[in-house]
Amino acid sequence: MNDAEIPKLHFRYKYMLVIIVVLIVGLVLLILSQNISIDQLTQNGTFWKLLFEHLATAMLVGAFTGGLYEYFLRKEFLNVTEKQTQTICECVSQLGEEAKSRSEKIADFIAANREQRELGVSHCFNEAQQFDFTNIIETPKSLTIVLNDGRTWIGNHYENFVNRFQNDDGKETTFILMHPNSPAIQLHATKVGSTVQGIRIRIAETVNLLKSANSKQKPLRIVGHQLYNTMSVFLGDNDVVLTPYFLAKIRKTPPVFTFVDTGKESFYQKAKQDIESLLRDCTDISSYLSEDGSEMQDKVESHTTAIPTASHF
Repeated sequence: MNDAEIPKLHFRYKYMLVIIVVLIVGLVLLILSQNISIDQLTQNGTFWKLLFEHLATAMLVGAFTGGLYEYFLRKEFLNVTEKQTQTICECVSQLGEEAKSRSEKIADFIAANREQRELGVSHCFNEAQQFDFTNIIETPKSLTIVLNDGRTWIGNHYENFVNRFQNDDGKETTFILMHPNSPAIQLHATKVGSTVQGIRIRIAETVNLLKSANSKQKPLRIVGHQLYNTMSVFLGDNDVVLTPYFLAKIRKTPPVFTFVDTGKESFYQKAKQDIESLLRDCTDISSYLSEDGSEMQDKVESHTTAIPTASHF
């Protein structure tokens, strides 16, 4: 028996007690009425006899009907009430669970939102084609781009670079590509279904496209590194765009993530520091224009040109 059933039982017991008392009183009055003698001449006692008989009848009938009511109607009413109470309790319990779940989700959302703000996440796109690179290419005072061979991407955004170099007002542009002599060229060629010579030709074509876009000879650095890119990076003054690469050979359109500089713990700052470190291991490849995919013959010492300061990024 639970606590909710106790008040119901108390009510039922009290009601049954009243019925029993009324029934007993009715029987007593009935017995008394039968023991009252009536004088045939004076009719003395008639009033009390009739009074007791009527009271006894009323009480017995009332007790009997009340008992039937309790047994049939009250029982059904209490059953309905009990079911409704149980349903309400279940609903309240369910609402409580939902409220708890929602509060936990809200807490998780707030925590995730705080982490996103610290990381500097601003936008994400399921496919790279959904992102417009125009602003990140043409606007920044200092722009550093990290690509593999870069041929397709540069070809798709050639006009943006023409605009950048033509509207130059002290802008600096740096491209970091795979070095034509890098051992990672073989891995990249295997992944994309090409050859080492084919990748080198694409790198040479990228260099040629960039020089063609930069007809006004604005500040442009094209360097190469010996490592393997896990993503493409586009670093501007206060924001960075990256597209991670898939692992398998099957070609898929990568997503795009954008970050803004929100402080030293932001991804922008980490990407900037990573690129600064990478630049120290890069060498100039701006003279690589091979048409047959041969190795770059003129070895250039490690790139020592001053890395743009934080103000440039």
